[in-house]
Order: sequence, then C-alpha cells, then structure tokens
Amino acid sequence: MTNVFQIMGYAIQYEQANLDLGEYPICARQSIKLAGVKRGSRVLDVGCGTGISTYELFNSVPKVNVVGVDSSQEMLSLALLKFGLLQDSPAL
Repeated sequence: MTNVFQIMGYAIQYEQANLDLGEYPICARQSIKLAGVKRGSRVLDVGCGTGISTYELFNSVPKVNVVGVDSSQEMLSLALLKFGLLQDSPAL
C-alpha cells in the first residue's frame, strides 16, 4: 500500500489545493491568535506539512522561532524549499 504523503507529486498538489482554497492560511492565522503566540515565542509546529501554518507564523509574529516536524519527508522538503533552507531541489 502506497502512502501518498511520501510522494512528492501529492505534496505539491496538497500545497496548491490548500493555497487555492484560501481557507487554510485564514485558519492558521486564527489558530495563532487563539494560541496567544507572542513576539519572540518558541513554537513547535507538529505536523507542519508543507509549512503553510509556519509561513503564517513568520508573517504574523515578530521574531518567532519555529521548529517544524512532519512524518512526510516530501512535505518537509517543500517547507524547507519555501523558506530557502533546502540546498538541493527535491526530485519533482
């Protein structure tokens, strides 16, 4: 049985679908506000996926320090690429 979360093509489709819907970033911003994340906070983003919520954290909270973890290396690769932290592009 194939785990779709371990397929780069699926990770790319997931990212695009969630950004196209526009609701995921809104939900992420609301969650950040409800959690009371303040300037200079340290945050563990469990299940960070492609980094959509992580991106919102960086854009809405000054000097936040975020560690993102996910069980899918492909999702993490896209998140790292998004933040310019991936040296070599993943095999697309």
